[in-house]
Amino acid sequence: MNNQSNLKIKISLMLVTFLGMFVALFLRPVIPQDLAYHGFADEVLFFGIPHFFDVISNAIFLVVGYLGFKIVFQNKNLMARHAWLAFFVSIFLIGPGSAYYHWNPNNQTLVWDRLPMGAGFMALYVVLLVEHLGATLEKYLFPFIFVGVASVMVWAIWDDLRFYFWVQFSSFICIPIILLSFKSHYNQKSGYFYCLLFYFLAKLTETFDKKIFFMTSQVVSGHTLKHLLAGLGLWYLVWMIQKRREVEKTSLAPVSVLNS
Repeated sequence: MNNQSNLKIKISLMLVTFLGMFVALFLRPVIPQDLAYHGFADEVLFFGIPHFFDVISNAIFLVVGYLGFKIVFQNKNLMARHAWLAFFVSIFLIGPGSAYYHWNPNNQTLVWDRLPMGAGFMALYVVLLVEHLGATLEKYLFPFIFVGVASVMVWAIWDDLRFYFWVQFSSFICIPIILLSFKSHYNQKSGYFYCLLFYFLAKLTETFDKKIFFMTSQVVSGHTLKHLLAGLGLWYLVWMIQKRREVEKTSLAPVSVLNS
């Protein structure tokens, strides 16, 4: 099997997975927002701030978003530069959006948490497609971001999470497929894997929000840890952008996915 055929098979696998998850979700009945989701363990009132640690832990997104944007903005030769800028702007906006939500958790405030998340998921998709399949794919940045934002608006208007779940969880499935299946234009991509690992741990601590809160003598909740772990995972992307180097186009060779 020649390289061209092999490439087509890999792209087909990615597309089948991406679209297959969409079909599978929309074959399900409508998924409304569970209102119990808003009942977080952290009810600490400190300095007049309700749910204090869930609110202030969002500062990590401000820091990582700012640092990432600054580094990318200064690097004029970075591949997928516009997509990276959109991604880090989204990360920065998660800070105030999520803090606003956790100050008063309800469906209306949750919209402002999810909007930058939806945009960020899709911007990162474009980054990966550009770095692994070609620079011309960056022209799809705005349509991709529109899809991410639209998924949140569909939920906000019709209380149906299927579209948003597809945007979020197809990322978690398809990103590893892209990383493992295609050669990158950069000499290492370990930051992506660390980011995925910490994202998984963040989702895990979110699931055990109340249990972690009581295990830590009601000091730190699982959701607070979620913010910190997610922020740490995103920081690895900033670290990766600074450390990696572009592979020469004339000798683009298979690259170990975990080299550093």
